[in-house]
Amino acid sequence: MSKSAIPVTAIFDIGKTNKKIILFDKDYYIVYREQVTIYHIEDDEGFPGEDLETLIDWVYSELSRALNIDKFRVTDLNFSTYGATMVHLNQEGQGEVEPDPALLTHLIANSTPEKKLKLETAHSSGPYPTDQPGEWDINQFSSYKEAYHQLMIDLVCIQHECMKLTDSTDDIDNIIVTGGFGNNSFFLSLLAKRLPGKKIYSASIPHATALGTALIMAGQHENMEGNLKKLLNIVLHKPLKNKAFERHSWE
Repeated sequence: MSKSAIPVTAIFDIGKTNKKIILFDKDYYIVYREQVTIYHIEDDEGFPGEDLETLIDWVYSELSRALNIDKFRVTDLNFSTYGATMVHLNQEGQGEVEPDPALLTHLIANSTPEKKLKLETAHSSGPYPTDQPGEWDINQFSSYKEAYHQLMIDLVCIQHECMKLTDSTDDIDNIIVTGGFGNNSFFLSLLAKRLPGKKIYSASIPHATALGTALIMAGQHENMEGNLKKLLNIVLHKPLKNKAFERHSWE
């Protein structure tokens, strides 16, 4: 290893399909990145799951490779793992639907169990562990726009319930949304409405989760607010003006 080697933080960013190793320099800019796709295999219960043996071998191989790159010196190592993201497109391939306050109010006022998003529950987890999973029939809606509005209502309400399970939302003033939903202004404005008193931001960089993991390792996340805004390219989202949604209970 060269004496002039750049100190870096190594992050293994384990997504559902793609697995990445990313090296950040001291200013948290990406200086190295490799990616692989590891397909799921059937687990002991017959469900698709991670191919752990292949994944572990890949992690060891990539870490060994990173440690042997002369121009880098790995000083910290951490891991981030995946959540779920969704992209919704209409027939024209457009993913953005503008919120319609009147339609939101109508859907909330006429809410029925049949129109609510059906949950996929597993191992008695989540905010509604006793609910039975099922198919969500979009044919009961009069239009794509109506179905999409109902979907946003349900997803934000479920997200709020999940956040309350952590027992930490009272201590949090700022929430940064990354990934696919970081590009969904409809979802973000509804989430801001659901969480009054908190600032909801979106981050537009592709590796925000890995960056956050690197910052935690370095203990830098509490004293670099200005730099974080620059690195993440965050945008503040205003709450949607809709009193019906503010009072709405998903259960």
